[in-house]
Amino acid sequence: MWNFLLGFLFARATGASRIIRPLLLLFLLGSIIAGLIYAFAVFHEVNERSRPPHVHAHRSQ
Repeated sequence: MWNFLLGFLFARATGASRIIRPLLLLFLLGSIIAGLIYAFAVFHEVNERSRPPHVHAHRSQ
């Protein structure tokens, strides 16, 4: 199963030409990098929202 999956990802199982193989690899790497950037942004936003506010609410006496 892993041999077919890796072969498909690197275009060996699909019979793609030598030009398509690097493009497919570039697309795969770009997707991984975009996913990592998205995960970083989401985790950063969750971390910011979980902090207490810097300014206290105004109290009128």
